[in-house]
Amino acid sequence: MIILDTQSAAMLPDIHRDPADRIIIATALLNQAQLVSLDSVFPGYEVLKGLLLNS
Repeated sequence: MIILDTQSAAMLPDIHRDPADRIIIATALLNQAQLVSLDSVFPGYEVLKGLLLNS
């Protein structure tokens, strides 16, 4: 749900300043889905351990 995604994105640590990327991260977390990204900032989110594929 979009409301939950945006609320979750707002609660993430302030590592990534791009709101769209924060929503992508929150969506992956809420759905326990793997996230594929080459964004160099994403690995800074400890909560993505095991979900982030970035190589």
